[in-house]
Formats: sequence, C-alpha cells, structure tokens
Amino acid sequence: MKNLLLFLFFLSFSFTSIFSQKYTDTTSKRTYTAHDSGGNYQYGYRVVKIIKDTFLAGRMVQQYRAFNYRQNDPVATANYYIYQSGDTVYQFINQTNKYEVKFIFNLNQGDTTKLFPVDGFTARPYYVDTVFNIQIDGFILKQYEFKVISSSSLHPSITIVDRIGFINFFNFNVLSNPGGTKYTKLRCYSDSSLDTNYNNYPCTFIAYNDLKENSLNSIIQLYPNPAQQILQINSGELQIEGMNLFTIQGKEIPVFINQNNQLDVSSLPQGVYLLQVKTSLGTVVNKWIKE
Repeated sequence: MKNLLLFLFFLSFSFTSIFSQKYTDTTSKRTYTAHDSGGNYQYGYRVVKIIKDTFLAGRMVQQYRAFNYRQNDPVATANYYIYQSGDTVYQFINQTNKYEVKFIFNLNQGDTTKLFPVDGFTARPYYVDTVFNIQIDGFILKQYEFKVISSSSLHPSITIVDRIGFINFFNFNVLSNPGGTKYTKLRCYSDSSLDTNYNNYPCTFIAYNDLKENSLNSIIQLYPNPAQQILQINSGELQIEGMNLFTIQGKEIPVFINQNNQLDVSSLPQGVYLLQVKTSLGTVVNKWIKE
C-alpha cells in the first residue's frame, strides 16, 4: 500500500511537471526590455506582476500592474486584467470593452488561432508552424513557433511558451508609452517554480547596449581578456562612478575595485562574467572570461 501511494505521488508530480501551464500563478513576474523608437536599449526595464484579485466586467480576474524602472525608484504605470479558463488566457481590452483571447496553450502543429502580438488591439490569424518541448527548472513545457496567415512581412513570427506566454513580444497591451519608450522582448520570467533569464544580462540592468557598438564601448576597455589574476578597467578620460560584477546567470558578486581601477579575479571560478561600468555618460556592460 505504501509503495502504491509513493507511485501515485510520483505520477502526480510528473504529470504536473509536464503539463502545468497555469499562466496566472500569483507569484509570477515578467521583466521586459525597454528601448526608444530608434531601437536604443538604454531606458531600463518594466516588471509586470499580479497585485490582487478583483472583479471587472462581470468576472473575477487577476489585476497585473506594470512598474517601470528607469533611473531610481520604480514608477507604477498601466494595469492589466487577466483570467485563464482551461488552456485559454483572456485579457480585458479597453478599446473593445470586453475580454479577448490572448493566447491558447496546449496547441498542436497546424492549429490556428488569433494573436495580438504587434499593435496590441487587432487580432490576426496565426498558425502553429512547429511545436517542441523545452525544460526549465525541471519542468517540461511546450514552445510554439507561430507564423501569420499572410504574406505580409510586417507581422513577424511569434514564439510562445506554455505558462510563460510571448517570448519575443510584450505579453500585455498596450505596447508603447508616451515619449516613444517601448517594452518588447521578455528578459526574465519567474514564478513559484520557475526562474529563467532569456538574455546574457541580469534582469535588473538599468542600461545596456544589447550587443550594439556605441561610444562607451569604444572607451571602456577590459584587459587582459581572458584574465587569470587581475582585470584592468581602462576608461580613458572618462570618470568611472561605480562597477558591479555579475555571473552570466545574473547573480551579483561582491567585488573590490582599487584606486587604479583594477579587479582581483584570482579567487573567482572559471567562466564568463559581466562587468557593469557606470560613468557620467551612461552605463555599459562588457563580457569577460576568467581562465
């Protein structure tokens, strides 16, 4: 009897690990990249998380709130109202004054559905081009690649992961704020069981260049790279105001930078690291390798 109970428990756990795609986990947090209309990734990031259950338009829903992180304290901005029924996620859209289908989980190759990935208010028909399993923190989830049922190149392919939602687009309407700041691709996702980063940068970077060359990249230089003992940071005539060191997974590591802008890396494990350098002209992030 005891063995049977253990087997049933294991079976239940395995089933949950494979098929769990509850979008509205009360602890879920989604972090998005911010950039201006010119594509410059320098304005910070946006965190969207659940703040409470509420009643709206005849239905009990979960209220999500967006917090913009730019320079100092976060600023609360938009609210979003979401509920899930089975494998279908709905969002209340002010423009239509009703709940619209946001996306549907557990689809198969060839299935069709309508999505709101680009302008936020016009649903367009997409079909599931490919479906495959991915594993995140021991959970097996489906990843879907959608293509629009149209020859228009203005509507790109969409990537959706069970439980998480859009990966390469903002999960919530509206897509942009006054002033041209846009919140697009997903940086990080976490809930009570999952914690994943979709970039080679920590989730909470206020500014980074997203692998784009700019004037700061040409000024801030790290050498030797790879380094074994001492990492030298050369900033030319530019004054360095602060530095932070992170693992490639985004965990901050306490460091001491001496007055010559040198970092003792002899005790660090081998691997790839990110050094965030803050200057009066802005912030830049550089990769370097510890041998």
